[in-house]
Amino acid sequence: MSKLPIRAFVLVGMMLLASASPLAQITKADPQIELQVDMNHMILTPGESMNLTLTIENNGSSIEDYDVETTTAGLSSLWTATPTSSSVGNVLPTYNTSTTVVVQLAESATPSDNGMFTIVVNETDGSASSSIDVYVSVAVVYNPHLDATGVGDQGLLSIQPGQSVDLSIPVSNHGSVMDSYLLSVGEEPDLTGWWANYSSSGSTNTTNPPPSWSGSVSDVLTFGNSYTSANSLSSMLEELLRSADSPSNTSDFTTGGWKISDHWDDVNTSGSAQNLSLATGVWDTVIVQDQSQVPGFYRTNADWLASKNGSINLADRIDSEGAAMMLMMTWGRRNGDALNPTLYPNYTVMQDRLEEGYIDYRDNVSLSTSAEIYVAPVGLAFKHVHDSITASGGNPLSPTSTFYNLYDTDGSHPSTSGSYLAACVLFAALTGDSPVGLTDNTTMDATLRLTLQQAAAEVVFNGTSTYSYPWESSGTIQPMNQHSSFPAGWEVRWLDDQIENLTANGQETATLRISIPSDANPGATGVRLYAGSLFGNLTTSTLMVVDVQATYDLQVDFLSAGDDFLPGQQTNSSVRLTNIGTTSASYDYALSVLSGPCTA
Repeated sequence: MSKLPIRAFVLVGMMLLASASPLAQITKADPQIELQVDMNHMILTPGESMNLTLTIENNGSSIEDYDVETTTAGLSSLWTATPTSSSVGNVLPTYNTSTTVVVQLAESATPSDNGMFTIVVNETDGSASSSIDVYVSVAVVYNPHLDATGVGDQGLLSIQPGQSVDLSIPVSNHGSVMDSYLLSVGEEPDLTGWWANYSSSGSTNTTNPPPSWSGSVSDVLTFGNSYTSANSLSSMLEELLRSADSPSNTSDFTTGGWKISDHWDDVNTSGSAQNLSLATGVWDTVIVQDQSQVPGFYRTNADWLASKNGSINLADRIDSEGAAMMLMMTWGRRNGDALNPTLYPNYTVMQDRLEEGYIDYRDNVSLSTSAEIYVAPVGLAFKHVHDSITASGGNPLSPTSTFYNLYDTDGSHPSTSGSYLAACVLFAALTGDSPVGLTDNTTMDATLRLTLQQAAAEVVFNGTSTYSYPWESSGTIQPMNQHSSFPAGWEVRWLDDQIENLTANGQETATLRISIPSDANPGATGVRLYAGSLFGNLTTSTLMVVDVQATYDLQVDFLSAGDDFLPGQQTNSSVRLTNIGTTSASYDYALSVLSGPCTA
């Protein structure tokens, strides 16, 4: 996009030149026929029609009839200039008459079709002839267009709970000049913010406005273990912060296997490096990470209780140094934990237990202290990647999947992409700004980088109200959330929300992702899609409707498995019918005997 300002300048320069140098009206006149038009330069928008008035004055000595014609040689065929009458008659000497020429411009015209046509007037019975040139220009028009009629049934999309679809939405330039568009869902895109960021960042841009938090988020200290030392997570976070123009510094203390209680012991040791670093008071936020298994342990477990108490003590000390504490929720192991198969039989169960543990740490801190305490849901970003693959019919445990490759070979520690995802979540949780579009020095594939950035933004900005963040209380920082009006758990977003340098009358396809949670209520929800013109500073929108279908499912539980059924005796047993669908339903049921000498 580095050429955008140049193009805009050239366009404005051409317009200024045109206004400063009026086009000369050129006539080839016989003294006996004087011609005038009410406009010597006509500017039409594509698809427009305009009437031109031609005045013919008879300077001869006799009554005359005149033939009127137009010549468009050299003019684009997208223009037509047609006299309403091919002749006028009985014009007295020294008198004049007027006729009309209808000028039309096709819808597909662009400024490259500018030119001129000539009106020629001849005496019907003589040799006198005059002509006049009229210049015509195509107006500069900006007109983005979205077409959702191809989605579902004329824009009505039926979708099942738990389903995720990627929709191809045509985005067209119905304007007359090249343009670039920002796309959004639910609210108009921030065109002003885009240009402000473009000007301040040296002609490079993402669709994010300049970070309003950059002056307040500066220094971040991390207490972690091998999960955070792997791939230098602290350095990754610093690079993301600085790429967004935040003058940030990060530092960390990481020891393999360390628990929160160990971090507290370090901080509480007089003269220790951790104690001295925290005592400097330079840190704005202190990130604290527990050992990878402890948060999900039973609440009576000694290690869990030690981490809970360590969280309270650390939060109180961090608060006394003028900083906020942010717990970094880690991720479940890829295949669960073989050392704790009952607690952690698989990834999903382990992730859920870890989440509950970090929430309990936070809640205990809030009950016991007045310290600022937050949770960065890194583990939920791993879960988002996992569940997205499952929802699309894939296998997250396939060695080629994005989820599988978030882990190092041990299935526990993060790979480079896993650490990068963690850094993106921390960035969003700390700043309130989306990491989508940020640049960095990692060598990962651009598509993978974007996927991880989007996953991080999704869990921070569109997660549940369980989590709060430091930027929510300031009133000056707002997260980029284009679809907060959708039901909880919905994901509605453009996979790429920017279309660059789309030619006039051109069209590209943008992909809109809609993911519906498995417990979504049935019913119709309107989804308004926006396209904003960067050069025209205007926005258009279209509406589609997502109709979540009802699911019908019944669970039958036999509640009397311990009953004895004796020959010749009647036994009353209980059966529970549970509606596990998403809507109310009526069911007919009957009992039948599959085998044995009994009746039911």
